[in-house]
Amino acid sequence: MKKIIMALACLASVAANAETYSTYPESPGTAVGFVTSVVEYNPGSGGYGDGAIQSHSLGAPNGNYLSLGKLGNAVFKVGPNPLKADGTPAIDIYVYEAGWWDSFDVYISANGVSYTKLVPTTTAKASGGSGSWVGFNIDGQVDTALSYPYVKVVDTSSNPSTIPGTDGADIDGIMITNAAAPTGDYVMYDTDMYQGKTYNLYQDKDSGAVGVKVITATGAVSYVPFSSDNSLLPIAVSVQSDVNGDSVNDIDVLVTRKSDNAQLNIYRDFSGALIKTIDNSAIK
Repeated sequence: MKKIIMALACLASVAANAETYSTYPESPGTAVGFVTSVVEYNPGSGGYGDGAIQSHSLGAPNGNYLSLGKLGNAVFKVGPNPLKADGTPAIDIYVYEAGWWDSFDVYISANGVSYTKLVPTTTAKASGGSGSWVGFNIDGQVDTALSYPYVKVVDTSSNPSTIPGTDGADIDGIMITNAAAPTGDYVMYDTDMYQGKTYNLYQDKDSGAVGVKVITATGAVSYVPFSSDNSLLPIAVSVQSDVNGDSVNDIDVLVTRKSDNAQLNIYRDFSGALIKTIDNSAIK
């Protein structure tokens, strides 16, 4: 039994080193990546229509979801850089399930062929249909020398739903808190600073992906992805405004969409959650 379609926008966490999305419980850690694509979608019975929109599983959890159907499964690719163990007891990956709790298993793979089933480290299950997550520390479960871009989620609940097409587990998002170091060749286009951190707008010369490289005063580096393909041309970056009204500045990236040469302002918070996109060609 379920479901609540959560319409709340993604919220940045108010606590240090934790993320909060939509109505989900707070997730300890800092996001460094999310689902960038659905590699395979094999829905079980009862997974169809509005419940089978694969793009609903991309990016930060926001209340939209991909339903697996009864005993169905999906393979996701996370990025911009693959999941990797960090040698600590911290949670490395969270899987978010919308609405009332439906059980599922999680597997990861370095090559998309051989998968290792993960044992959950911690869970925060739904109260009143508010959404749940399962967290995994992959240290001690996989080869720490390898990186893992593929995540497979398999419904084990076989639960029906009151909303047609949304049987089984409903995957709203996957967040990783530790990733392999980038291996791409980056071209920097613009830079800004905020609270002692440098924000460099880049494009990967190999994939064309656009993102922001964040460098702290101590030299620590993290990445906020803005695209995963070659569809955008970066122009400028700014971190001087609070766009979503949470009293924390956000990242504004100006790009050109190659398909129609429209210039877009894409706003994300520091966790990478999309706030909004403005199409300047539609505003005169």
